[in-house]
Amino acid sequence: MPGIDRRDACRFWSKDYISGISALIGCIDNDIDRLEKEAHFYKWFIDDWSKNLLQSLGKAAQDTELFEHEALCDLLIDLKRSLNVEELEGQCLGPLQATIKREKEVRQEMEQQLKSFHTNYSKDLKALKDSFKLYNRKASASPFVESKLSEPTQTGIVLDDHLSFTNSNELQSFLERVKQPMPVQKKGFMNYLGVEGKNSFQGKVMLDAIKRNTEKLDTSPYNLDRLGQKMLDLKLIEEDSMAIGGKHLFTQDGYFQWPQPSKDPTANNSLTSWFKGLPIGSVNDIGIDELKERYFAKCCKLEYSRFELEKAIYQVYKSYFQNSAQEIDRHLVNNRRTFNKLFKRDKSPEDIIENPIPVVRYFTRDSSTHIIKWEFEQDRLVRREMMFGCPAIDEDTIAAIHLILNHVRDFNDEKDLEAKIAKSWTSGSVVDMNRAISLKMDLIKIFKDVNNATNTKAVETIIRSNHYTAVDDWIGLIKLWLLEIPDSLVPPICCDLITKNHDWTDKVPLNNLRVLIEICSHLQSIKMPITQPENPIYHYFIRPADCLRNFTKDYNTFEPWALSLPTTIESLQLAYHNRRQEEQLQISQPAPKTTPSILIRSIEEPTTPPRLDETFIPRPFRTVSAASSTPGSPVPSRASKRISGLVIELPGSPTTTTES
Repeated sequence: MPGIDRRDACRFWSKDYISGISALIGCIDNDIDRLEKEAHFYKWFIDDWSKNLLQSLGKAAQDTELFEHEALCDLLIDLKRSLNVEELEGQCLGPLQATIKREKEVRQEMEQQLKSFHTNYSKDLKALKDSFKLYNRKASASPFVESKLSEPTQTGIVLDDHLSFTNSNELQSFLERVKQPMPVQKKGFMNYLGVEGKNSFQGKVMLDAIKRNTEKLDTSPYNLDRLGQKMLDLKLIEEDSMAIGGKHLFTQDGYFQWPQPSKDPTANNSLTSWFKGLPIGSVNDIGIDELKERYFAKCCKLEYSRFELEKAIYQVYKSYFQNSAQEIDRHLVNNRRTFNKLFKRDKSPEDIIENPIPVVRYFTRDSSTHIIKWEFEQDRLVRREMMFGCPAIDEDTIAAIHLILNHVRDFNDEKDLEAKIAKSWTSGSVVDMNRAISLKMDLIKIFKDVNNATNTKAVETIIRSNHYTAVDDWIGLIKLWLLEIPDSLVPPICCDLITKNHDWTDKVPLNNLRVLIEICSHLQSIKMPITQPENPIYHYFIRPADCLRNFTKDYNTFEPWALSLPTTIESLQLAYHNRRQEEQLQISQPAPKTTPSILIRSIEEPTTPPRLDETFIPRPFRTVSAASSTPGSPVPSRASKRISGLVIELPGSPTTTTES
């Protein structure tokens, strides 16, 4: 990543590890370019400029009658001696070329080391995804899951407050109504491969069809995204089979498809199998408990390899920027001082040696899958989700965060507890997160083993077990959770509003706003300093999408904003209260009834309203043919004759006749 500032490269956050590795390699390449540029100058000065100068002066002297004059000879000898090209080559050019060679070897060694750790991480990530698919396929094929969808239950199937179904037949009927008006979506990439993708559609197209078939539906973007995610989790829709590296995350711009009848799993000649890389073979021979054990073992293994990769990136950054980079700066300054001394230049070189840079590595820890668990509940399989990496924040997650923050305040034996908690929030070393990651792995194991698993129950189990933990461990656990939220706690869409000092709370999902208020109350209680710390904290709350474009500007904008959040807790609570009231009001209000847009006109409006005590006598509809066939009835005039339609007579109108 050429061009990134060295200090920025030490402190920016990255959505993926490759960006962090590329930034490091880019900085090393920049430093090697500086060395090569300096070496090129010395080589040019020695081989070209000095040599050509002496040759030109010597030739000019030979063309005069004074060539053998003693003064001219002494002058040329003194000039050649004053250039000191041999000394310049020995003191500057030679060591500089050796440094360039060494730095290139360092670059290659670091790149290979990081590539090895990243390869291990990628393998474990792929193994987890494959295990996740097998685990889900086994659960989906379970008769307990099928009975849940085929037989009526007391609770039924609930997609939304206004979308509930007593059985699968009602649900299927509703989905058929949704499918009918949806247009076919064609994508250029699929057409290029010769596949039309007739079953593919965008998320927003499906939501529009649902809105047309549902009254009183909350159409806020957050609720629609939640509805789409729930349909994806219940396997009512699937990610497009042509999607590569699906995240099991619903987005309105993403492409999805309706589930297809299952095919022979051993057939691997389809384009879909080639793209998705699904495991081949049946899982009928493996029990769901065994698949669960394998899946959770791979979850823990991925956590370990991911930490090893993050630690390696951090240590390589620290080693390079606090050793090699400093040595390069000192080498360049010493070379220029030597050059000035040899050629009697009074100008001293600028001091380009920077102070050691504190290396801080930040990543969103995006594993592309969150941890789930299938367990039996009342003779059926129910899916549970851990809060880490989960795209939506639910009540269980909020309760778990609240429990952790309260538990941190109970460390009464800690000296200067508030200062220690504040320091835990600003500690930026990846190595410092080692114990927090171990605590997360313990939570994963408890979540796997405990019945009726919830995040709150897993946290309570560790607290009750007197598991040895410190303040840093629990704060680090919350920081890990914040970094694993796919779109950050405050969505990136709020960045522009925050920069312009506009209200941004309307763009934050309600549950995200609740967690933000919870954390701000915690920071307010520990008297978190509002001065900018050595290690930033804003990336835990908001992460701009273009973080590498201008890190310094983002840091200067969002770090003061993040530190001032505890002082704005009253306004955050008011915003949440107003949003909550609006949501409840919108749900409670009935949708307006629609009536057919048919305009019925009377032939002539009555001049006075009928009396209340007047008895209403219903009369038959009169058509033109009926009027003409009745004996004694007047023939309607052409002016009053209706060309088409019905003549609706109102009581008391002039056209009404009295029957004898």
